[in-house]
Amino acid sequence: MEKKETIVVLAGTRPHAELIKNLKARGYRTVLIDYTENPVAKPYADRHSTESTLDVDAVERIAREEHACRIMDICIDRPIPVAAYVAEKLHLPHPLSYESSLVVTNKNLMKKFLLDNGITTSRFIPVTDVAELTDIDLTYPLIVKPSDASGSIGIERVDTAVNLKSAVENALSKSRNGQAVVEEYVIGTEIQVDCFIENHRVVILDIKEKRKIRDDIFSLPYGSIIPAKISETNRQKIDSMCNRLVESLGIVNGPLYIQAIANEKDIYVIEFGVRFGGGLSFKIIRDVAGVDVIDATAEAYLGGKPDVKSLFPDFKEVYATYHIFPKAGIFAAVTGYEKLLDEGFFEYFAVNMKPGYKCVGGLTSNERAGAFILRASSEEELKLKLKKVINSIDVVDSNGISIMRKDIYHIDD
Repeated sequence: MEKKETIVVLAGTRPHAELIKNLKARGYRTVLIDYTENPVAKPYADRHSTESTLDVDAVERIAREEHACRIMDICIDRPIPVAAYVAEKLHLPHPLSYESSLVVTNKNLMKKFLLDNGITTSRFIPVTDVAELTDIDLTYPLIVKPSDASGSIGIERVDTAVNLKSAVENALSKSRNGQAVVEEYVIGTEIQVDCFIENHRVVILDIKEKRKIRDDIFSLPYGSIIPAKISETNRQKIDSMCNRLVESLGIVNGPLYIQAIANEKDIYVIEFGVRFGGGLSFKIIRDVAGVDVIDATAEAYLGGKPDVKSLFPDFKEVYATYHIFPKAGIFAAVTGYEKLLDEGFFEYFAVNMKPGYKCVGGLTSNERAGAFILRASSEEELKLKLKKVINSIDVVDSNGISIMRKDIYHIDD
């Protein structure tokens, strides 16, 4: 029997579970690297190693042992440079050079890249020590974040110089490379643009509008809605911005993910990645744009020519993704969703947390107890459906006490 070629997949997320199933259908053997004991993707992989995806030496060792033909990470930021570095060292095909992988994962390098290529972003300074904060030439309010973290970890808004030092210290403590970004805060609507590049051609798959507790201050999103409410002028600016990014990065085929702030003045890029969004992005892209972005990305990584026919859709319905967040406590279960699920109320529903997880009560990606997608004919209907869900479901702790953060959803507006 002919031995199957092996592909190493970094991180056992839900999208990577779908990737592993896709690779298996293509005839490949897969080795999953994820430091947790039971990641979502584990049941689908041929082998699971509990090494860290950020341990370069371990990833290289496993890739050598398995005689891997590819190393893949298609939706998680932090392992991207590891995959690119090991692929380069082992002379394996990879869509990104190691140098390019740093640009798309290090926010300081990313901001400089945007400015160097004429793409609008907020003014910023890189920081490696709080001693560098003396007489900074930036206008408050500011946003402080680690340069290489993801999932909204370590991000703070700072309104005066009084709180700047502590915010930078916190961001530096969350950064593996010891760098933080201090940038001016731009007021506007936060959007996410999901694209696919096919033979240098940018296909916009969707534009999501982030849902937040409040839009007039900095707050982390609890979900998103499609389509985003943006002007035709800004829509054209997004087209131009995406094409300039692709040209500057030299991408031939593959996904492109952009977060930006849209206001009456311009589109300000927050960050971008040569990947698609994590969480439920792959599912909602398939639903609204008719594109299997996992299959298309796998095809690009394997050196094929993805055939992405979808153009930006003319939306007839409203789609929304929502995350379920708990307050501080020990997670036990998400309850009350089964009947709605059986009735087909959800487009998608998933529980992410394992019992026993210690929640801190934040809105970062590692605090998402679950997630769901709703579809409606209008925003009014969507609001009614969301209200029904929030009144039905709950998150309970190990003592059966409710710890769901029901305060974050705009169900009575």
